[in-house]
Parts: sequence; C-alpha cells; structure tokens
Amino acid sequence: MESRRTLYWSRPENFSTQVEGSTCICFVGDKFLLLQNNDKKGYGCAGKWCTPGGTLESGEDAINFLLREVQEETAMILPEQEIAFLEKIYIHDPEI
Repeated sequence: MESRRTLYWSRPENFSTQVEGSTCICFVGDKFLLLQNNDKKGYGCAGKWCTPGGTLESGEDAINFLLREVQEETAMILPEQEIAFLEKIYIHDPEI
C-alpha cells in the first residue's frame, strides 16, 4: 500500500518535527525553474523533476535557506528583494 503525505497550513496538535526542510518555486517571466534530480542522497528519485530545496541547517531561517539552496543547486544568485511569497507549511510523511 502506498503511503500518503498530508499537508497542513498550521502546526497540528502534537506535531513532531523530525526533519525541517523547504522548497521554492522560481519564476522567470512566465516560466518557472524545475531541476532533474540526480538522487545523490539515495532517496530513490533519480530522474524525477523537482523545485530547488532541501534540509535547513541548524539555526538557519527560511529566507537564508532559500537563497542558499537556489545558489547551491543552480549557481544563480537570487536577490532577497525578489522573494514574492514565503509560507511555512507542515507535512506528515509516514516514511520519515
């Protein structure tokens, strides 16, 4: 049976954070950036398309994370003033 992720807009009661990560959607005009995963970390998603993202480092805030991940994964430097929307969500993933 396939496990399903559940997304929440506010922190559910008794929610335990095991991994804190993030992703972003980068628009350039009317196009947006997708990356083809090479699965270096062995998550079983080689060849799948995704948006830039990853795991937050200790003490890192969401904006600095976003800027770092975009630069690490694309070599593009995203100016902070270009961030149009930032929202925190919570995801329950039975496989983590």
